[in-house]
Amino acid sequence: MVEDENGLELILCCLEDLAAKVKLAIGHKPVLLDVESAAQYLGLKVSYMNKLRRGNDGPPYIKVGDSVRYHVDDLNEWLRSYKRRGNFGKETQKAEAGS
Repeated sequence: MVEDENGLELILCCLEDLAAKVKLAIGHKPVLLDVESAAQYLGLKVSYMNKLRRGNDGPPYIKVGDSVRYHVDDLNEWLRSYKRRGNFGKETQKAEAGS
């Protein structure tokens, strides 16, 4: 009977550990994305991602063998670099003020 209780305690401990790992995995976003996932993340076509990479205009990437991966933080930083504020017509106003 004592052996059964120890076995049950061990199983319970393992299940609690597994449950904690599952909760962590569910809340954890993938850090590295393949080209298709990165394109979807950015709202771009895969062909455009490939074009950007070949022209060195795209986000930083990691290449191991034939595999290309993008780090989510690099994608976010690259996307932020394209952030613009609305300044429609300000150049015209500046040109008119200088005349």
